[in-house]
Amino acid sequence: GPGGRTSTRISRDDFQYRFDHGAQYIGKPKTEIFQKTLDEWLQSGFVKEWDGKFGTVTDADGTIVPETPPGKPHYVGYPSMDAICQNLLDH
Repeated sequence: GPGGRTSTRISRDDFQYRFDHGAQYIGKPKTEIFQKTLDEWLQSGFVKEWDGKFGTVTDADGTIVPETPPGKPHYVGYPSMDAICQNLLDH
């Protein structure tokens, strides 16, 4: 499907798992015009603020050190990253 850096793949098995690849999230906008665009996407509902946690895996035993304090806001396409491109194509 469409998306490029915001593509989503769906597995071909019975579970149809969805995998976003490429862009993991959208960071804090650096320009006023992009902030306005992001606000419109948020209002339209195809982008949401991601409230998950970031961390670093420190070694082979899988120890995760959480990011402290939480950083800048992060935004993701909803329900998946390809929603951004899909909605832009629909308009």
